[in-house]
Amino acid sequence: MQDDFAARAHELDGIRRFFVNADQVTHSEFSGYVGDLPQHAFSYTWVPRVTDSQRQAFETGAVALGVPDLQIRDLVSRGVLKVAGRRAEYFPILFIDSVHLKAEQVLGLDVAALPERLNTLQRAGQGGNMAASGVLRFLATSVAEDGLVLAAPVYRGAMPEDPAQRCVAMYWPPSVSSNC
Repeated sequence: MQDDFAARAHELDGIRRFFVNADQVTHSEFSGYVGDLPQHAFSYTWVPRVTDSQRQAFETGAVALGVPDLQIRDLVSRGVLKVAGRRAEYFPILFIDSVHLKAEQVLGLDVAALPERLNTLQRAGQGGNMAASGVLRFLATSVAEDGLVLAAPVYRGAMPEDPAQRCVAMYWPPSVSSNC
């Protein structure tokens, strides 16, 4: 299991570097990059930080990145999303590549509204290093599945002093069990 975790961390670092070294990444570029990975992960996800003042432009601009009709949304119940209320910042799922679920099931989901996942994003962003969650239940699957979130911060240039200026990429590996 430790070798598998190390491999996933290496893949995540590659995804992080892909974003750091690109001026802009479209959905098709993201899918092309992660599509060449071994796909041992439950999903590969891009979760940018969006402030409330950026929200409308972000939702509108998602079309240019290959994600039409994106709205930042909250989870109401398993598999049910609604348009998110206003708050200072959001971490919406902008890109996702998974063989286990359809993108429309989670696109726009604001991870900031999910405390355990937000905590992982914050630890990655504040520390400037990868962070792993504890075992979590995946939200949008038809079967009950547990796993963990592995997050890595993505910065343009050096890590900003102000944590509010940081963005985070997120990756959800497969079930965490002794037979991974």
